[in-house]
Amino acid sequence: MTVSELHVIGLEFVGRHGVEKWEREQGRRFRVDVKVRVENVRAFHTDQFCDTLNYEDLARVIMAVGQGPCHLLVERLAEEIADGCLELRFVTSVEVVVYKKAPGVLGSPDWVGVRIVRDKSSE
Repeated sequence: MTVSELHVIGLEFVGRHGVEKWEREQGRRFRVDVKVRVENVRAFHTDQFCDTLNYEDLARVIMAVGQGPCHLLVERLAEEIADGCLELRFVTSVEVVVYKKAPGVLGSPDWVGVRIVRDKSSE
């Protein structure tokens, strides 16, 4: 068995997620990093596109969830992204980091967010 990791780093979108009503109405900028562990990807040996996970599939999951129905918490947003990634072929585990622009937070951080790690065996 061959286990490897594929990444989509820094994907950005405007999503309507947040505790405050205005966040859900106006939207906020989010950034997502996803790392997936994949098993039995033969593309390392075959150099064939059909033998690997398509990065576009990961991006589609992130964008569909991120620009989809609103969530109050970034924790729930991250969980939905992880669930979608775990449904993809070859994926055995996923790490999702969701960053949210949060002007007005004490200390003026660039981003606030959450990191979760999930695998198929713990679904």
